Amino acid sequence: FPEKIASNLKFLNNLQPEWSRYVTIVYQTKYLHTADYTQLYDFLKYNQKEVDELKAERIAKIQDPLALMANSNNPYASPAPHQDQSLFN
Repeated sequence: FPEKIASNLKFLNNLQPEWSRYVTIVYQTKYLHTADYTQLYDFLKYNQKEVDELKAERIAKIQDPLALMANSNNPYASPAPHQDQSLFN
């Protein structure tokens, strides 16, 4: 029994980030303690379409340079603070 839980945890913790919502569902429903690999796989497979859409959105953001800049913490991507013109007169 503890071996099953340990292997399920290892399996779930190694999934890609797109699956985090479904991993949380498994943890919250205590399904982890009773499910075997095939049941976990069936649950994840059932939600494959939504995960594929999330993955496509993530890839699109990475490949779109404007989206990448909009989401970056680059200080040069932000407008400069307004400077008082009287300093230059």
